[in-house]
Amino acid sequence: MTWRSSSIRERHIADEGVATSDLAKEAAEGAMREAGITPDQLGFIVVGTTTPDTIFPSTACMLQTKIGAHNAWGFDLGAACSGFTYSLTVAMQMVATGAHDYALAVGADVMSSIIDYTDRTTCVLFGDGAGAVVLAPAKDGDPHIIDFAHMIDGSGCRRHTRPSTSACTT
Repeated sequence: MTWRSSSIRERHIADEGVATSDLAKEAAEGAMREAGITPDQLGFIVVGTTTPDTIFPSTACMLQTKIGAHNAWGFDLGAACSGFTYSLTVAMQMVATGAHDYALAVGADVMSSIIDYTDRTTCVLFGDGAGAVVLAPAKDGDPHIIDFAHMIDGSGCRRHTRPSTSACTT
């Protein structure tokens, strides 16, 4: 599984009226540029966020429209601080199962819209920002972050873990 990433860090933008999907758009465009793909190549988008633009439609759908990913579908994942990690795992599964060639995982929040900046005990911990990665199947020898395609059993035999194959290749 290969990945390319981009991030937007620590922009305090609540006063500018910028939505979570706006930050996600910048990060997504950077990740797609790094990966060398177009929005139409994306098949799946997941956005980990605590501050969605709206409950319905999802921020992922808003992002899909903003970047022009006409062939993609997606959803938001709310898991607070671990939202991006869970989003990365979900996107990885979409690629590892063969459901999609390219998946976009985004973590984005406009925390300044919900944080009380007069409460100095918590406000220093949170900021506005977004990060995105494009995931794709890794070719043999390519750098990768997660390999669900192969496991080695006790006999040294490489076994595919995808449901459709279980042949031993040595």
